[in-house]
Amino acid sequence: MLTINIRLVGLYRRIANTPDLTIEIASITDNHPTDIYDLIKTLCMEYKDMEELIYSEPNKIDDWSRIMLNGKDIRFLIDEEKILKDGDNVHIFSMAAGG
Repeated sequence: MLTINIRLVGLYRRIANTPDLTIEIASITDNHPTDIYDLIKTLCMEYKDMEELIYSEPNKIDDWSRIMLNGKDIRFLIDEEKILKDGDNVHIFSMAAGG
């Protein structure tokens, strides 16, 4: 089992009713090492309203959602860097717009 620390900001925090979560997740999911996408699916199963914020369509993270794994935006990580390790830190928030 992996222990993952999650920091939620904005609407994500409101949905979970807490700014911080600690989730335990198996190190192997569907015969592959557990990655950030497996964690997001687990989170969305626990908090159904989060799925609408995170995904713009099935399996596509919305352009306004930001998910950071150990301080790095997952959009710019290679697949091997998206595999979770015990004690990883994840931040989930939405981009703000305005001017």
